[in-house]
Parts: sequence; structure tokens; C-alpha cells
Amino acid sequence: MEEKLMLKSSRIFDSEERCFFPGAIIVEGGRIAALYRGEEACRRLQTEEFHLIDVGNLVISPGFIDIHCHEDEFDCTAACPVAEDMARMGVTTCVAGNCGTMFQPLENFLNHAEKFGTPVNYVFFTGYNEERMAQGNDIYGPCRGERLQSLVRALKRDLDRGAVGISFGLEYAPGIDREEILTAVKALDRAELAISVHIRDDKEKSLAAVEEAIEIGRMTGKKVFISHIGSMAAYGQMERVYGLMDRARAEGISIYVDCYPYNAFATTIGSAVFDEQSMAEGKFSYEQILFATGTLAGKRCTEELYRKARSQFPDDFAIGFGMDEEEIRWALARPETMVGSDGFVLGDEGHPRTAGSFPRVLGRYVRQEGLLSLADALAKMTIMPAQALGLTRKGKIAPGLDADLVIFDPETIIDQADFTRVNEPPEGIAAVFVNGKLAVSEKTVRGRYGEFIPVTDFAPRKEGD
Repeated sequence: MEEKLMLKSSRIFDSEERCFFPGAIIVEGGRIAALYRGEEACRRLQTEEFHLIDVGNLVISPGFIDIHCHEDEFDCTAACPVAEDMARMGVTTCVAGNCGTMFQPLENFLNHAEKFGTPVNYVFFTGYNEERMAQGNDIYGPCRGERLQSLVRALKRDLDRGAVGISFGLEYAPGIDREEILTAVKALDRAELAISVHIRDDKEKSLAAVEEAIEIGRMTGKKVFISHIGSMAAYGQMERVYGLMDRARAEGISIYVDCYPYNAFATTIGSAVFDEQSMAEGKFSYEQILFATGTLAGKRCTEELYRKARSQFPDDFAIGFGMDEEEIRWALARPETMVGSDGFVLGDEGHPRTAGSFPRVLGRYVRQEGLLSLADALAKMTIMPAQALGLTRKGKIAPGLDADLVIFDPETIIDQADFTRVNEPPEGIAAVFVNGKLAVSEKTVRGRYGEFIPVTDFAPRKEGD
């Protein structure tokens, strides 16, 4: 029988009230068994036996929920660098399958996780683009008739397995038009269905692209999650884009948005984002592209390397610079913006956002710059994504909820990962608990205690479950 654990702190974060209080959390059986404020915890210690961990002035927060990331690409080994990076930066629940992509079928991911375990919890969207491409559809052409019905049947299998909704990567498959989207959503309609959208275009075209995402929400009546707004509109369009979303919410459309704290994005060099037309239109210059994985990793792009990579290494990831840092800050400061990482790495190659996004917000934008209060930043990482998705067991510290917790020092927390050390763990995180078990301490993953959370399991657990 597991012993009862008491975590005591002078700064426990109340994500609903956005305040901190002294007290103690009782953890038992993977859940928060009780929560005591002030001296009540001391009285409990006199009457019951607990394994006490007093963290002093360190903050105890609900575990961070990464509203937008990407899962590991599994092979036959147990390696899971993305999930380990997530856990070390305080993320206890990842929302994966975004941007229309999945690195393996959901069934394969679940089988792998069951065999080897996972350091973090997972919620999944089912990737529309991935299945569309697997069935032989051209990314620049439409999908209609029986081909679309076959695609819908494949996506339904993932929804039946517990995926929360569908993700569309419209920039990656320009042939996906509104008729196709609406037909697929109607065919897959269910009450809890959510839609994640990597919008169709960036820079000046991001305005029309956001309007399209809003229209999808208007016509389907579903929640729409607009992905990583910084990489799409932080080129002079941010305030106008948020104005569009404000008006949509006033109309009653459920629009959610996330942003990661970097002025550089990453995607495959062979994607439509970097196609010949985009380069010819001047969306990016060659010198703004840094190869992040594979044969050319670490090299800045030239026209010659661009053509070589597009033809020989299209699946290698490249980083695109050029986003406006001030617009990233502006978006993160907006009350409705959630923090996401868009994280993905291949081994020790990729983008530092996978290991640094959440500590970077807390260290740089909260402590160093005062852009956000600590309470507001933590809300963007905990209760806001939980409520947006309907994860009623996550996002706050309360009796009966899952004991996903992160303990950190607000005076020292900061990201350490950069474009040469993408997996470097952050400073200032003392411990991470996933489902009541110590998952991370001393920057080291100690166990794999995460689980897949099907949409049918979003409701609170009942006593005895």
C-alpha cells in the first residue's frame, strides 16, 4: 500500500483564484486526497502519519498542460526524447496530434506507450493531413467522394479510441478546402468534438486565414483551437488578428489560441511552407532558414542547399527566423492566450521550445521582464488549457483531482536549451509529479507514470475508480 505523501509549501498556487497560499497537499493513490490551508496542515501532522516533503518557499503548481505539442516518433526502442523534455520542464499533460500530423497511427502510439510507458499524460487530436496523405491524396488537390468517405472512416477509428477531435494543417495541404473540412466534420460529428487548426497562411495572409478558421467554428458550432499564433501573425498582423478573434467570441464562437515564446518556427523543409512559390514570393529569405535535423543540421540555408534539401532530404526539419519578438510578447500578454510549445525533436536535434517553452515564460517574461504576473502566467499553463479542452481532472489543485504537480523556484527558473543544445533541461524545477508519483527530480526523469486520456475519461473520477 502506498504511503500518504504530504507536500507542504508557503506558496501553493490556486489556479481558479490566481493566488498563492501556505498549506499542504495530501497525495494518495495518484490523486489529491486532501488540501489544507495555513496551520491546518500542522494539526493534521499531529494526528496522522505522512511522508512529509516541506519545500519551503518553492511554488507548488498544477502540472503544466501543453495545449499544442507533437508526440515522439517511435521506433522499436523505448526512447521518447520529446516526452522526457516535456516532463523536465514541468509539463505533465501533452496535447498531441496537432497541425494535421501524427508521427505514427494513434493505435501504434498507444501500443508503444502501453509496452514502455510514457513520462507524461497524453491527449490526442487525430491528424487529418496524415491520414489524407496516407491514402494517396495530393496536398494541392481536393479530396471528394469515396476517397473522403474512406478518410472519414479512418479518422473515426481514432475518435472511437478517444481522440478529442480533428486537427487540420491547412498550410501544409493547400488542397484542403472549406467544403472538404465541413463535409468531414459533419460526417464525424459528436458532441465533444474539437477542431485544431494550423491556419492556411501567415504574414499578411494570416488575416484571411484566421477568418477562415473562425468561419469553420461558426458553421460547425465546434470549439476551434488556432495553433501557435506567433509563427503565423507575428509579422505585423498580431493586433488585427486578435481583433478578429475578439469579434468572433463576442458572436458566441468558441475560439482558443496559443503561442510559444520564440521568434523562430520549425517544420520540414519539404513542406508547403517552404515551397518554391513561397520562396519566390519572398516569404522567407534563404539566410533566415537554419537546418535543424539530419544531414544538414546546424547549417544556414543557401539557394543551393535549399534545392538539395527539398529534393534529397524533404523530411528534415528546418527553423525559420523572422518573427517579431515584440508581437510574440504582445500575444503572450493577452489574457486569452495559452502557452504551448509546438514541441518536437528527433533525438538531440530540433528546436529548443521542446525543452524550454514553459520555463522561458516564467523566467524571462515573468521574472526578468515583468510582462506577466506569475499567477497569470501559471493560469495560461494550467487551468486555461484544462477548461478549454474539458479536462476536469487537470489544471488545478483540489481534492479528488489527479496529482499532477510541479515544484519550482520562481527566483531561478529559466530555460537553458538553445539551438545548439535543444534538450538542455531548465534550471529551477525541483520536482514533477505525474499521477501522484515522482516523475522528475534533479533534472532527471525517474519514471514513466503518464497515461493516455481518452475524451470519455475527461470527467472527474468517482470514488473507488
